[in-house]
Amino acid sequence: MTRIIASIFIIGLVVYGVITSYLDSKEAEPFPAQAASDMVLTKGGVAPLFSLTNLQGEQVSLQELKGTKVILNFWATWCPPCKEEMPEMQKFYEENKDNDVIVLAVNATQTEIRASDVQDFVNEYELTFPILLDEEGIVNTDMYHVVTLPTTFFIDSNGIMQQQVLGSITYEQMKSITESLD
Repeated sequence: MTRIIASIFIIGLVVYGVITSYLDSKEAEPFPAQAASDMVLTKGGVAPLFSLTNLQGEQVSLQELKGTKVILNFWATWCPPCKEEMPEMQKFYEENKDNDVIVLAVNATQTEIRASDVQDFVNEYELTFPILLDEEGIVNTDMYHVVTLPTTFFIDSNGIMQQQVLGSITYEQMKSITESLD
């Protein structure tokens, strides 16, 4: 009986070793977004490029916005400070959408109870600026290292990070910071 238990244990160790080795080899080639996770976000650094789907199902790419100042906001529907800043963001967007400034709001969709909550939120707050869905959290967590919602990044027209604001942002802050961008 002891020999049988010992044999089963040894076979289990061998199987475990084979499976572990196989899984390790699968992790050797990272996603492009995972490779970007090693980037340190600093003022004057290049903003990590990404492409996400908006609520209309269209792809929006940060790279395609080069030449435009970008306010990149990370948020969620359940976040009270996010709710507080959305009317300010909408006002800023309406007044500046024709001035080479765009607001991109990246929803932390992986934290939402239902993906449909995002559209309900947009309808309730009557938001018209682009809402992007980060369904797997790759952009907000892995690429931009967002740990606080909301977090807003200001990117100049050359794609360079210029400022980061943690927490709710006001219309006046958006105006002041974007005026300082080239």
